[in-house]
Amino acid sequence: MSSESRGGTKPRYLLDTSALLTFSGDEPGADAVGSWLAKGRRGEVQLYVCFLSVMEAGYKAYQARGEDGLAMLLASFHQLPVTRVDVSDELIALAARMKGMYRLSLADAWVLATAKQLHATLVHKDPEFEQAAVEVQLQPLPYR
Repeated sequence: MSSESRGGTKPRYLLDTSALLTFSGDEPGADAVGSWLAKGRRGEVQLYVCFLSVMEAGYKAYQARGEDGLAMLLASFHQLPVTRVDVSDELIALAARMKGMYRLSLADAWVLATAKQLHATLVHKDPEFEQAAVEVQLQPLPYR
């Protein structure tokens, strides 16, 4: 079922780590992510992020700028109009299935499972997700 119309609910989008980094790094596709964030602020769409994507972005910020970078990332994340989806038994089982069915990294299996659980369009910059296009609707950003 498309994230665009589920019984009159707002469209749902899950931002992959690559989408968050595209926006923060002002890479090609940042304008599209910025547009979704603006729509999220206006309440036109529902935006989500998997807990693991927050950690991935966090370790990259830590590697680049140490503790200050990590603290800044976490503080700025709370300013975004996104809902973090945390772990649950249902999500663990779904992520295990996705990892077992597809050649995905562990992080990508969690992200894919989260999008599937939410019936959300997955916004990403990772061609590995294409193999699982039957699971969720994909919205690719320009690949690197």
